[in-house]
Amino acid sequence: MDIYSLFDKQCNQTPQNIALQIKKDEFTYSQLRNASYRITNMLSTSGVKSGEIICILIKNSMELVASIFAVLKIGAICLPVSPDTPPDRIASILKNSGTRVLLKCSKSSYENIVNNVLSFDVDIEIDKYEPLNCMHSKHNIKGTDPAYCIYTSGSSGSPKGVLLAHAGIINHMIAKRKLLKISQDTTMCLSFSIGFVASIWQILLPLITGATLVLYPGEVMHNIKLLLRSIERDNIETISLIPQQLETYLKLAKHRNRFEPLTSLRNIILTGEVVRPKLVETFYSHFSEIRLINAYGQTECSDDTLHHIIDPSQRTERIPIGKPIENISVMILGDEMRPVSKGEKGELYIAGVGLAIGYLNDTDLNDRNFFINQNNRLYRTGDIVYEDIDGDIVFIGRADNQVKISGHRFELEEIEAYIKQYPAIDHTIVRVIESQRLEVLYSSANTIDTICLQNYLSRKLPNSLLPSKYTRVMEFAYMSNGKIDRQKYCAPKKCSFE
Repeated sequence: MDIYSLFDKQCNQTPQNIALQIKKDEFTYSQLRNASYRITNMLSTSGVKSGEIICILIKNSMELVASIFAVLKIGAICLPVSPDTPPDRIASILKNSGTRVLLKCSKSSYENIVNNVLSFDVDIEIDKYEPLNCMHSKHNIKGTDPAYCIYTSGSSGSPKGVLLAHAGIINHMIAKRKLLKISQDTTMCLSFSIGFVASIWQILLPLITGATLVLYPGEVMHNIKLLLRSIERDNIETISLIPQQLETYLKLAKHRNRFEPLTSLRNIILTGEVVRPKLVETFYSHFSEIRLINAYGQTECSDDTLHHIIDPSQRTERIPIGKPIENISVMILGDEMRPVSKGEKGELYIAGVGLAIGYLNDTDLNDRNFFINQNNRLYRTGDIVYEDIDGDIVFIGRADNQVKISGHRFELEEIEAYIKQYPAIDHTIVRVIESQRLEVLYSSANTIDTICLQNYLSRKLPNSLLPSKYTRVMEFAYMSNGKIDRQKYCAPKKCSFE
């Protein structure tokens, strides 16, 4: 089964249902499919073939969604790039992917970086083509064929493309539909940039289910207060957020003593960062009827591979990342790929239908991260975890952020987790400085008494791992995906354990 066939089937079943809502405009499933037909006709007339990578550089609009389905219908590969992406990064992605066709909007100005590709202003060109049902190779598309190419955040260097198959994306959507009880009566919204893997299920799931997808402009998506007000107005039941976004909202609401009612909201999926117990406790103290879900995944695994529904009464130092979704399995391996016992730390490996086809044009990276072990194709996450007594996986830190001090290996994130539990600290990074000493960078509303903090950590950590320096940072630098840019503060050579 391929993604477009699921959408086409839904269009036949509910042609007059509202598929898209954008401000005051509404588009039915029939209208959306006809728009995708027009763009398919445009692409096929231009000689686009099955298997080509087509870059989509369009703001949130009907043309964006119609372009995605047109590319999938023709058997090509979607490469979505947010219009907010810096020009140099767009140029790098276009060059690395080798795409020769770009779909954009007429008001965008990318002439200096797209002069080597065939570009179409979809909002203008779409009306020049008839809504022909160009069949092409749609019925020959297999689940193992590539559907999307998503470029990672590039936090470790140049951006790299990950090829995702139809089957992996569909499996993830089915798991989300079951978890969230999505039906034709559901209204959902896109809360992430189209350049992130999480946008795939947010866009496609409602539209293969007969539900309604609401698209907001960038100024709403990037303002958590406006976003939550909008979802309340539009009766949206589920939203995905980065934990930092929710933390920002709770602090702002507390400061102003004004919390949004959020009467329609039933689920908040937290993804992209570690979920802090303080965040959970604070949120549930104000919104006890809304369910928080910790979602863990990677672009290389078609997004989320584990889910954990967070119980309001849960009181642990770490919020689990959960159990695998259907058709996904996990392995926790120690030295020499040895399976570890329950409760023992090890590196997390993922197997199953969700695994990406691989990295685009990067054989070395494929060999490092994807490999066969005992007839299983595995993805090496680089995350250090353990399995708790309930069978949930608990995240500790990154394998590449391990340090070796006094002969003992330790994850920097494990130290950070303790520090984040200390009152008044907002965010923190622990890094290695000269002579294998540890420095804590932290942000807070007020200066912290570091002697008290050191005494607190002395009850959590061995003496050899106690930080020797504390530095307050007024505001951390963040990457475009909302995560702290660790490399800005922690160069690889300083964070190694050599």
